[in-house]
Amino acid sequence: PTPSAFRAPAAVAIAIDGLVYLVDCPSGVAGQLVRAGFRLDQLSQLFITHNHSDHVIDAGNLMVLAWGSGLKKPVTLHGPPPLNQIVTRSLAASSYDTAVRMREEGRPPLNPLVKVHEFSAAGVIYQDARVKVTCALVDHYTVKPAFAFRFDTATRSVVVSGDTTYSDDLVRLATGADLLIH
Repeated sequence: PTPSAFRAPAAVAIAIDGLVYLVDCPSGVAGQLVRAGFRLDQLSQLFITHNHSDHVIDAGNLMVLAWGSGLKKPVTLHGPPPLNQIVTRSLAASSYDTAVRMREEGRPPLNPLVKVHEFSAAGVIYQDARVKVTCALVDHYTVKPAFAFRFDTATRSVVVSGDTTYSDDLVRLATGADLLIH
């Protein structure tokens, strides 16, 4: 979690049919997405592995920056409690700025574009026409719950885990996947 001149905190963007499914929102993730060639209005779904700051600190900020960059469709952030509280408070911290931008730039309200889906158990947590996302609980010592995610598309499967020690559940989730990012 300590800022470094030599690396960025971990986040994984999975692009499917022009949409971005993002795992984790560390500090600076918006800039990293732009450097990687993504537009912030391409965000579709965000998935948080656990609530350590280096995985969630920019969740609300990313939504404000995406909205300021032209986001017009709702984005859902999926993750363990208290994700809703984290996002709500972060958006509240930016309420002065969002009110000014709505007034001066004619932007639509931000809050209706931000949805939060909290969960605490393993299983399928999201599905659309492009992807099915399944999660497994992993062992991150005293941080509970902590998750890994499996993204199954018509052509491939990608598993992304946050911080964990050895986990039989992660092994089962990743079995048969094309790529494991851990």
